Amino acid sequence: MIEALNLTTYKKNYAISSRAEKFSTFKNQNGYNLPDFKTGLALKNQILFKGNLDIKQKRELIQNTIEQKSLPIKPQTLDFVLVSANSKSPLAVKYNKTGSKFFELFSRYLLHKKYPIKDEGELTDIIAQFIKSKNKARILGDILPSELLPKGSDKNSAQTIQANSLNLLLGAMIYENENGFKTAFEFLDNALGENIFPKNLKLEKSAFEHLADTIERYGKSWNDLYQETRFFNEQWHYRIHYKDIILSEANGGKHNHELREQCADEAIIRITSGEINLDDAGDDLTYTNYKVPDKKRAQELKDFAQKWGIEIKDISLLHKAFLYGEMQDCSALAHCDTYETLEYIGDAVLGFCTHEILQDNLPNLSRQKICAKRHAFVKNKNLSLMADKMKLMDYTINRNQARGEKRSADLFEALIGAIFMDGGADGVDKVYKFLDDNFRDEIINI
Repeated sequence: MIEALNLTTYKKNYAISSRAEKFSTFKNQNGYNLPDFKTGLALKNQILFKGNLDIKQKRELIQNTIEQKSLPIKPQTLDFVLVSANSKSPLAVKYNKTGSKFFELFSRYLLHKKYPIKDEGELTDIIAQFIKSKNKARILGDILPSELLPKGSDKNSAQTIQANSLNLLLGAMIYENENGFKTAFEFLDNALGENIFPKNLKLEKSAFEHLADTIERYGKSWNDLYQETRFFNEQWHYRIHYKDIILSEANGGKHNHELREQCADEAIIRITSGEINLDDAGDDLTYTNYKVPDKKRAQELKDFAQKWGIEIKDISLLHKAFLYGEMQDCSALAHCDTYETLEYIGDAVLGFCTHEILQDNLPNLSRQKICAKRHAFVKNKNLSLMADKMKLMDYTINRNQARGEKRSADLFEALIGAIFMDGGADGVDKVYKFLDDNFRDEIINI
């Protein structure tokens, strides 16, 4: 049987959470009868596993698998995960939903770390392949022996069942461990890492990534150097930085993404032909390095973080969250240098943590109503109100000071992304803490 959950989630007094007690109440109110549940598991086991394993063999295999793979769950829980893939029980639905969202969150994190200069559109398209049932089934097959994998009537149904089992497995890790978010994160990171990538995934490099490769081939550091060069064509002048690709239009105005890529492509040609000598680049130019905050800016951001109870080690991440593409000197930073990638991460983390806060504080609310509340909270209109409450626009570095609803909502998501990325394995807990401290009432009463 499944033992009462004992997940510790953040509370203001850092005391042991009452989440296990809430779940115990949740079980009773939903007619969760342990003897009936145990009987149901045994029946499902015989149906799903086609009698290939008797109960004793299966128990031994489960125990061995947990030890060999260092799975942070109990044997009873893994048994539940394997036979409940299609179950509509409240517990299975709860695990499945949380595990699915967590898998997508981790996928975004990993993809962002490996390909930090891909834009939001590219990342979104790639993530769609990560979360397919086919890929999740492959990952579960890497974790569990084939004898334990749930079966289906055909290949597609088997993949769907196994994908749900992976979701349940991650949900179980979260809910059955004291530091559940960190436990699930570290399991995915250590046990799978880049193996989470679909086997047939071919990531084409963008013009910016090709430029980075070109610079590195010439012995320069894309990550560390901030020299610059300037060159012209008939209409545009633009500047290339080893990490910060900054493009400015000679007559003012905006650059579109296609033009930026053309600029990067032309830069590659001029560098490889020898027309541009990277060793001499930038000697005659002045440049305000927006990527690195000066002392005054850093202190301003530290005061902001302290005011809102944000624990952050890398202040440049917080600086980047408020960095818009249009600068005060009329230059334009490429998407990879601004808030956009943090916004992309923040969007996933915000939805996940909002859902968890709702479940923790409203345990008797139906799944449909919790989802409705979550959707309502993460709408641009509402996030804009949160951003206004924090006066986020006052911390932005950008030319256009328009306080549009979409812009301020983006800022709030980018802030969430910065907190998460700074925290690493503890990132989810840090975002949960921030939201729970400052916006619990807004989330619950939306």
